[in-house]
Amino acid sequence: MKYGKLGMMHIDFEEMYDQEDNTYYVTFKTGEPSYCIELDDKLVLEVGLFTNLPTGFRILNYPWIIILLVAGIA
Repeated sequence: MKYGKLGMMHIDFEEMYDQEDNTYYVTFKTGEPSYCIELDDKLVLEVGLFTNLPTGFRILNYPWIIILLVAGIA
């Protein structure tokens, strides 16, 4: 069981940061095959082939996005 800002979340997920690609991955561990939809230059959404529900997401250039958000630029 993971804990979020609002309490316990009942969704099993896995997160990983790839320093070489500067990408932050979050997968909801559904086991369903997925395809990706690029929402913008920073965010990629993973969607299940059969359910069309989100199965994860990726934040591209993760360290820079955090810096820009804190600075109020992004």
